[in-house]
Amino acid sequence: LARGKHIVETAVAGNDDVVQELISLNLWEISITGFLNRNDNTYPDTETAALRAILEVPASLQVTGKKFNVHDIRQIVIRDWNIPAVEGSMVQPFSIRATSDKPIILNLQKKQ
Repeated sequence: LARGKHIVETAVAGNDDVVQELISLNLWEISITGFLNRNDNTYPDTETAALRAILEVPASLQVTGKKFNVHDIRQIVIRDWNIPAVEGSMVQPFSIRATSDKPIILNLQKKQ
């Protein structure tokens, strides 16, 4: 997990100083790596297809776990992933890049 701040810097006329204004915190950047394998030493084709189906969902994914909970992360958006081919291996490595997500509730009022 990694996170930064969104800071706007404004130059001050007449000298080399800048005014720094904290606007907000950036989204959490999340890196997940792992391996898929089977106990019977065959290629995890079903598991790889299931992972791919999750990664291709066109919506935020709900997550849970100690590290997510401690940082108040309840949903993530998958940005990209890598499921590389490993010749002669019965293990499938993967890596996922995601960011935290929070739903935004909009209250629309009808103009009178």
